[in-house]
Amino acid sequence: MTDTVEILDAKLKVENALLNQTGSYAGVGAQIKEDVVTVYLRNDTEQAKKKAYDLIGSNKANGHEILFVNSGNVVALQCPTSRTEYSRPLCSGVSIGREDIGAGTVGTICYDAVTKEKYLLSNSHVFSGASSYQHPNAMIGDIIYAPGLLDSSGIKYPIGKLNKWIEMDETVSNFVDCATAIPDNTNDIYDDIIGIGRVNGYEEPTEGLLCQKSGRSSGLTEGTIFDYNSSMEVDYGGRIIRFTNCIVTNTMGISGDSGSLMVRKDNKNAVGLLFAGSDTITVFNRISYVMNSLNVTLTIDGTVPEIQYTTSPIDSPEYFVQSLAMTAIGIGTIVGVLPAINEQIQLALHRKFR
Repeated sequence: MTDTVEILDAKLKVENALLNQTGSYAGVGAQIKEDVVTVYLRNDTEQAKKKAYDLIGSNKANGHEILFVNSGNVVALQCPTSRTEYSRPLCSGVSIGREDIGAGTVGTICYDAVTKEKYLLSNSHVFSGASSYQHPNAMIGDIIYAPGLLDSSGIKYPIGKLNKWIEMDETVSNFVDCATAIPDNTNDIYDDIIGIGRVNGYEEPTEGLLCQKSGRSSGLTEGTIFDYNSSMEVDYGGRIIRFTNCIVTNTMGISGDSGSLMVRKDNKNAVGLLFAGSDTITVFNRISYVMNSLNVTLTIDGTVPEIQYTTSPIDSPEYFVQSLAMTAIGIGTIVGVLPAINEQIQLALHRKFR
C-alpha cells in the first residue's frame, strides 16, 4: 500500500527543486493511487527531463517514479462564442465579466453562509481582475456584466455588483482564484447550470473521478481527474502566480471558460472551480477551498467546509497532511503562507464574513 505521507513528502521535495526554475516546469503533483510524482512540463524535451533529474539529484523522488506530463504553459482561461448572447433570466455556464476584463464564465449560484443572500460565483480574475496588472484596483460595487463586454458588441447589460474576491500574491502559494457578485435582481437568475442542472452539494476530488463542466466557450465537456495534489504556476498575462492543491484533468476548457464549475457527473456534486489550463490539461481550485475562502454554500441549507491551512514559506520542507475522515477535505501537501489579503476581501481563515 502506498505510504501517503511519504509520497507527498517526495512531491514537496520535487516541487521545491523544480518550481521557480525558468521556463521548463509548470507544476508538480502526486498521484496517490499510482504512487508516482507528476512533473508538468512547459517544454516537453529530453533536455528538460534531464535537467529535472539533475535538480532533484536523482531519477526518482525519494524512491518514487517520476511521471512527466506535457502540459505546455498553463494560463488563466479568462478570454478569447455560443453562450454569449444576452438572456434573462441568466443560467450559469454563460458569459460574464467586469468591465475591461473581457469575458469568463459564471460557474453557479451560491449563498452567503450567514445571511443566505444569493450570489453569483466565478473567478477573481473574471469578476475583479485581481490577478491582473492592468486592473489592480477593484472595488466592492464594481458592475458585473452578462454577457461580458467582449461578447456584447459594446452594449452593457449589468447583472450585478462585485461583492467579495480573493487577491493573489506572487511571493507565496495561493489556494483559490474566486469571487462573488450580488445580482441586481434575483428574479434575473436561474439556479440551473446549462446542460447540468442544479448542484446537489459538494465533495472532495479523487483520482479517476469522471466530471463535467459547463462553460462560456467550450460548453458542456467531460474529463477525468488526473491528480488533486498539484502545485501549479499559472501565467496571468506575464504575472506568474503559484497555486497549491490544485485539481488537474485532461482538457476540459478553453479560453473564456474560467469560472466554470466542475461537478461529479453521476451525482452533480461540485468538485472544483476552473481557473486555468493549457492545450493538454485543465486546472481547478478545490471547491471546498472556494467555499471556505468566500464563506458561501452551494445550497441554501448547506454548510461551509472547515479548512486548515498551513503557514509555511514556499521553500520550507514542512508539509501538512489532512485528515482521512469522511468530513475532511482530502489529502494534500500545502506549502506557503496564506496570501496577503485586502482588509475587505480575504481568504477567510478566520471567517471575517460571518
